[in-house]
Parts: sequence; C-alpha cells; structure tokens
Amino acid sequence: MLYLKCYPTYDLQGLLFGLDRTRVCRWVKILLPVLEMTLGRECVLPARQIRSAEEFFRAFPGHEFRTGI
Repeated sequence: MLYLKCYPTYDLQGLLFGLDRTRVCRWVKILLPVLEMTLGRECVLPARQIRSAEEFFRAFPGHEFRTGI
C-alpha cells in the first residue's frame, strides 16, 4: 500500500489514482484494517536507520551475511 510506504498526502494519492481526497481517506480507513488483519500484524515502518549488523539481524531474523556480490 503506497500510503504505508511513502505517507503521501490524500491530495497526492487522489491525483495519482484519479480520486478526490475524501474518497482516498475513506479507502485508506477501510482497507488499512483489512490489510493488517490479513497480515496478522500492524503495518508500521521499520526503523529509519540501522546502525549496526546486530540491529539489522534483530530487525530481519533469518537473513545471513554473505560476502561478495
């Protein structure tokens, strides 16, 4: 959902999707709980900055460090 990733204003979303801001607001209020229920958790953004490898692995368990690209 674009709203959770970038938090654009309802005006901008309306422009992007051809809706007025009121309708965008209504759809966000209707669809956000459905998305959270489907995912089984609240949709929140991760920390803005990860300062160490330890923080990264705590935030993303199951990932492993690989050398080389």
